[in-house]
Amino acid sequence: VPSYMETAYYADDTALITSSKLTSALLKKMEKGLLAFHKYFHKWKIKINHNKTQAIIFPFNKSPKRTPRREIIFGNENIAIKNSVKYLGVIFDKKLLFKNHIDQTCQKALKTLKALWVLLNRRSNLNFKNKNLLFKSIIRPILTYACPAWFTAANCHLKRLQIIQNKCLKIINNKHWRYPTHLLHQETGYEKIVEFITRLLIVETVRA
Repeated sequence: VPSYMETAYYADDTALITSSKLTSALLKKMEKGLLAFHKYFHKWKIKINHNKTQAIIFPFNKSPKRTPRREIIFGNENIAIKNSVKYLGVIFDKKLLFKNHIDQTCQKALKTLKALWVLLNRRSNLNFKNKNLLFKSIIRPILTYACPAWFTAANCHLKRLQIIQNKCLKIINNKHWRYPTHLLHQETGYEKIVEFITRLLIVETVRA
């Protein structure tokens, strides 16, 4: 691995990371890094999927120097620089706002709630304990997946996750849709989404 690059691996996914004050220099570094990896992968007969290879630049200001004027050249292929990329299930946008990621998370959580409706609704014969177990083991993990990566998202985005949790808890506990959120969480013993994420981050920090 070139000294000016960092890497992240998970199964067959590989991410190359580098930085520079000038975007032109950044592109050259990335191309050299890709060339080095290509030689290594070729030696060990590992095929790179060019169609799944993506690139993104996280600019720290709006200077024209941060705007790429060309794509990354990788062998006979060009890698387009995108405004957002998906890595290990997380959508990273160039401004790190994570709006698109939370949009997708909300859609997935609501789709899952719909699929579980027959078990969670008030007419279901399933008891409260098992209904809550379904929420904790299936829906909440969707809402909080990879939260250390996106916990800095704006409150307006995080609030949307909280609204879905509120909806689930009201359905499970047979509460009116206008039932106060603070009472709902007090009675059910659930933490609010931000509180739950914060506790997870503290635990991970202590472990590290």
